[in-house]
Amino acid sequence: MPTWKNAKHGQQWINTLRDYAFPKIGRMPIDSIHQPEVMMCLAPIWTDKHETAKRLAQRIKTVLDVARSKGFRDGENPVTAIKDAQALPKVKAKVQHHKAMHWRGVPAFYADLRGRNAMAAKVRVIEGQGYTNLGLSRKGYAGSAKINAVVRAAFEAVQMPQYTPHALRKTLVKFGDVKCTTMEEWKAWSMNLGHESMATTFNSYLPVTTERQMELIRKMSE
Repeated sequence: MPTWKNAKHGQQWINTLRDYAFPKIGRMPIDSIHQPEVMMCLAPIWTDKHETAKRLAQRIKTVLDVARSKGFRDGENPVTAIKDAQALPKVKAKVQHHKAMHWRGVPAFYADLRGRNAMAAKVRVIEGQGYTNLGLSRKGYAGSAKINAVVRAAFEAVQMPQYTPHALRKTLVKFGDVKCTTMEEWKAWSMNLGHESMATTFNSYLPVTTERQMELIRKMSE
């Protein structure tokens, strides 16, 4: 007989059936359970406890599939039939957003983050340099409308005057001018800004006027 690799998972599996299926169909012969009986189990919790209802449906389906494989019942699995017929309404997942952090709480949050061993797979904290998002896709951000909306909402959340994304990027470029001491560091900084080429960073955000060019050349010739 197969056993559960995780005893807790096995108990949760049985508990779902115990709480929502056994009271309604637990005493019925396995070959007399059809769509109406399955609906009696699923319908009462389908919208209020949707994730639980989906797990319940999967587990009832598994039980009935095993019963059929052992010759205890015939015909199509009623759970599959209910799904194919879309007999139950579509339930839109309720999104629960986290409250925005007040800007005064950011230093303490970052200090706590640096002290943790386990980190999210897509975020790396770099000592002394804040955090860097890794593996972010640019798909969907071909225009500026979406990112402008994100930035606007962030400033509104902390009740600060809004700056455009380009203004923020210019600030980061100037900060890079202080932090970066090698071309390799500049390349990494440019990539982190989302620029495919360092030329974009230098030409668009670090312009050199003719007067400044002459001043720099004179210094280098001294």
